[in-house]
Amino acid sequence: MSEKVEKERLNIYIGKDLLKRLKYCSERYGVSHTQLAVMLIGQGVAGIEKSFNIFDDMSKDLVKHLKDEDN
Repeated sequence: MSEKVEKERLNIYIGKDLLKRLKYCSERYGVSHTQLAVMLIGQGVAGIEKSFNIFDDMSKDLVKHLKDEDN
């Protein structure tokens, strides 16, 4: 059984052209444009978080490498 996810409301304004494109894509996927927007936001945030983690890991490795070279 899945856990209930606590949700919050988010009101955003987007351009008419973007909304038209979002509705077109959502119809092709068979979901509402709101559901598609939530999926896309989730994927975008996950991608950004992943890039932050990669950058942090690379920074730590670089600092460690530089410290090792100094010794």
